[in-house]
Amino acid sequence: MATSPNHRVPVAVELTHSQVDHVLRAAGEGGAMSLLLGGAEALRAALKNGDGPFADGMNESRYSRSLLLGLCVFATLPDDGSPMPVTAMAKINGMSPSTTHRYATTLVLAGLVEQDTKTRKYRIARDLRAPGTG
Repeated sequence: MATSPNHRVPVAVELTHSQVDHVLRAAGEGGAMSLLLGGAEALRAALKNGDGPFADGMNESRYSRSLLLGLCVFATLPDDGSPMPVTAMAKINGMSPSTTHRYATTLVLAGLVEQDTKTRKYRIARDLRAPGTG
C-alpha cells in the first residue's frame, strides 16, 4: 500500500532501560538532566563545585537549593527498589539524619518514595522503578 509523502504513519519503538538511559544522557549533554540521571554523586559534586548548569552560582535567588538537595536525597536511593536507611542516605549526602529524614518524608508525601513501616527504610516508589525490579 503506497502512502503519500505527507501521510504520517504512527511508529512504535521499544527500547531497553539502558537504551533509554543512553538516549536521555545524550540528550542532556552534560546539562542538568544528565546530572540528575548521573545520580546523587554527580549532582552533589556539581552543586558543591559549581559545575555544569550550576556554574553561575547556586546562591542566586532564582534557584531553590533546597529542592536540589531534596533531589540529591532522591537520587541516593537505588533504582532497583532496594530499601535504604535514612542514616545511610544522610552519610552519602553529607547531611544530618534529621534533615535527610525531612527530605525523605516530603518525597514520600509527593509519591516519589515509599517507607517500609516495619524497617523504616526508604525506597523509590514502585511506580517509578524499572519494570522487573522489586
